[in-house]
Amino acid sequence: MQKYLYERFAGRMMAVCLRYAQTTFEAEDVLQEGFLTVFKNLASFRRECPLEFWIRRIMVNAALRQHRRNAPWWPSATGASTQRIWPARSLRFPITISRRC
Repeated sequence: MQKYLYERFAGRMMAVCLRYAQTTFEAEDVLQEGFLTVFKNLASFRRECPLEFWIRRIMVNAALRQHRRNAPWWPSATGASTQRIWPARSLRFPITISRRC
């Protein structure tokens, strides 16, 4: 089942990951992390929407988590705490996903 899902959706999900990642290697990491999440949570899929939409949402969330992890930390102006400074070119091709499911 997992092999079938991976073979069926990996190409389209790699395209999604490439939109969010800075490099191909980062996109491959996001794809792997996303599919691990898909396989772990497959039993919780509620069939309210097509499976591809559900997998795509997981991939987008995995890409955003990866992006947040890679964002640099800088001291704040007050020096009391730290804050994330987002790069000017944080997402190459951000896409909007409707919340149909």
